[in-house]
Amino acid sequence: MKDKALAFLERNKPHHIDMIFPIQRATADIMYAEDDGVLMQELESGIFMLSATCIDKGKQLLDQLGRKECYCLHQKELADYLYAKYDFEKLMSIFQGVYLSLDELKHEAAPRAKIKQLDASYIDAVCQIYTTIGEDYTKGRVAKGDVYGGFIDGNLCGIIGQHEEGGIGMLEILPEYRRQGLGIELSIFMTNLILKRGQTPFVQIKEENHASMHLCNKLGY
Repeated sequence: MKDKALAFLERNKPHHIDMIFPIQRATADIMYAEDDGVLMQELESGIFMLSATCIDKGKQLLDQLGRKECYCLHQKELADYLYAKYDFEKLMSIFQGVYLSLDELKHEAAPRAKIKQLDASYIDAVCQIYTTIGEDYTKGRVAKGDVYGGFIDGNLCGIIGQHEEGGIGMLEILPEYRRQGLGIELSIFMTNLILKRGQTPFVQIKEENHASMHLCNKLGY
C-alpha cells in the first residue's frame, strides 16, 4: 500500500507533503490507497488524513471511518461535509509551504543568535513563549527534542520546532527581540536541519497569517 499511496500523493507533492512525510519516516498507518485517493492516520499526532480525487469516494471513506477527534482533509468539499456531518466546533483552512530545493539556505548577514536544542530544563520557558496549542503538547515537543532556541548574550530570544506530523512551526520571538531578523535565522536553521536528515522541510500556515507566508516565500518555500 505504501507504493500505491506515494504514487497518488506525489502527483502533487506540495499539496500532499504532510501525508508523504510521515509515510517516508514510517509514522503512517495507511488505511486506503488507490488511484482515486489515500486515507491514513499519522501516528505521532493521531490525525487522520485524506485526499481523494472523487468527492463521493472521499465521503464514503469518511463515513466508514466514523467520527474522530481530528482530521486533515485536502479537498474543501470533504472538509465542509465532515464539519456539517459531525457539527465540529472548529474548521481551519491552511496553506502548505514546501522547500523543494536540496540546497541548504544561506544567511544574507552574519547570524546574531546561537541556536541549540532545548532540553527539559527549558520546558517552563518554552510553555510561556508558545501558548498556541496547549501546555501538554508543548512539553511533549520539548521532551522529544524537537524544539530549538535562539540565544543572544546567553538570553533565550526565540524558539522554533517541528510539530508531531513533521511540519516546521512553533516559531515565536520574544517581543524585545522582534524585527531583528531572528525569525529568519531560526527558520533557516530548522530548514537546513531537516534537509540534513534527508527530509523535505514544510510548514503549515493559517490562511490569515500573511507575515508567516511572506517569510516562507522569502526563504524559497
